[in-house]
Amino acid sequence: MSLILSGTDGLSDIDGTAATPAIRGTDANTGIFFPAADTIAFSEGGAEAMRIDSTGRILLGLSSALQGDTLEVAANSASGAISLFGRASDNGSQLSFRSNGSSTQKAALFASNAGLDFQTGTTVRATIDSSGNVGIGTASPVTPLNVVSNSGAVGVQINGRSSDGIGVLKFTNNAGSTETARLQVDTTPNLIFCTGNANTERMRIDSSGNLLVGTTSTTINTTNFGAYVAQDGGIFASRNQDGSVVTFYFGGNAGAFRLLGNGNAQNTNNSYGPIASDPRLKENIDYNVNYLEDLMRLRVCKFSYKTESLDAPNQLGFLTNNVKEVFPKLIEIAGKAEDFGLSPNEPNVETYKASVMLPMAIRAIQEQQALITTLTARITALEGA
Repeated sequence: MSLILSGTDGLSDIDGTAATPAIRGTDANTGIFFPAADTIAFSEGGAEAMRIDSTGRILLGLSSALQGDTLEVAANSASGAISLFGRASDNGSQLSFRSNGSSTQKAALFASNAGLDFQTGTTVRATIDSSGNVGIGTASPVTPLNVVSNSGAVGVQINGRSSDGIGVLKFTNNAGSTETARLQVDTTPNLIFCTGNANTERMRIDSSGNLLVGTTSTTINTTNFGAYVAQDGGIFASRNQDGSVVTFYFGGNAGAFRLLGNGNAQNTNNSYGPIASDPRLKENIDYNVNYLEDLMRLRVCKFSYKTESLDAPNQLGFLTNNVKEVFPKLIEIAGKAEDFGLSPNEPNVETYKASVMLPMAIRAIQEQQALITTLTARITALEGA
């Protein structure tokens, strides 16, 4: 192939290859060649190093465009693709993104001794500092992730999974191999607190604002253990797993009420009574009541429960069958037979309203005192005769 040199075309008619470039110096395999129409390529050591293709794209380490971008760079096996070296004054280097045909900066990455800043416009939005801490909304993060929200804005948002709508915040050990705790929100929505690798639920705030501990339901009874604080401030608790103690706490410094496994009841000020006894709330009031004769039919006895240890002290009270004969309205159901270790085929276990007997006993004392007063008067009259 001949070389044409003219005042109009310059050097022409030689395309060359990467091994034998058309334009070269004293190094025979390094120079410029023309691999295709409207394409310029550069070779080093007989291998293509860069080309400008027919659309004006610059390709480094590539012979054809992969994405169709204006600049495409492929790293070789020994180095990175692009390096930006900082300026001498502060080692700062910046990669800026600007509007088409304008000097207006749309975004930028700025690196310096302090770390890496992510900018939109010219404002820093996120930072990775020299310690590896990530700051969003702050240039000085003090924890591995430090988020500072703008006024009125949400700091972090977690969207629910597409499969079931549940959003999860997960905590693991340092290696990331074992889950230690999680917070999750279901579609009800309930905010659920879990611990352990098995994601065991420990507590939840339900959709009504109730705080539930050890239970997922506001129905608290002898089979559904746990406690909850109602959204209106009421506090409720059930017995513990072995049934040894049940404690009810009420708001502020109002004190506590405890039920022990041995049946004893305790409260803060050693008193109890009806919630309200104001006469304005009552009707059908009758003072003509007498209980002495009926109370005399009750048989007080000492006893111990079959489930108690042999050295447990004897208790004092009545048997329900005796109370039922005298005051049937004082009898109520304590629970199912199986709740007390009896056969499910047996009748429900009964108890009686012992506190109601207190005003009965007081009335009986009054009856006795009236009788004593009458008899005393008669004895006095007889002695004076």
